Amino acid sequence: MWILIIVAIIAVVIGVTIGLKQRGKINELLEEGRMIKRDISFVETAELFTLATVSFDGLIEAVKKMDLSGTGVSIDSNSTKQALLFKSTGWSAQLYRMEEDGDKSIYCFSFLNWRTYRGIPQDHIQMNILLTEIEKAFLRIDPNTQVQTSKLKLNTKTSFF
Repeated sequence: MWILIIVAIIAVVIGVTIGLKQRGKINELLEEGRMIKRDISFVETAELFTLATVSFDGLIEAVKKMDLSGTGVSIDSNSTKQALLFKSTGWSAQLYRMEEDGDKSIYCFSFLNWRTYRGIPQDHIQMNILLTEIEKAFLRIDPNTQVQTSKLKLNTKTSFF
């Protein structure tokens, strides 16, 4: 009986310690400006960036200046489609030019897929860092960049186990 109580107390202490470490890491990233505090549903939205016309090469230069350390993200570019694909072990995202008319360009960023644990994206911290860095990149290109969000239509796949 006492052993079960001790094991339960140890499990609670370990859980609290892990939670406090994660909260500390999040607070540190927020203070450093590496990510913005967002509702967890940010992964379910697309962000549309409207800015002064920029070449795809100019966008790639801005992306190269992003600080993605600690995220495990790789970037593939497709100059024909004017798109970037961001990949990590548990998720992927895309950034592509939607339209360009004269002096304005519109780019769309969205997450394509991600793994969840109990309904929460497993890598939401790394995903948030990427989105924050993309927002900063567009602001470096054009400080007057406008951002709109739109809810994605998602297909979910659940498994019994």
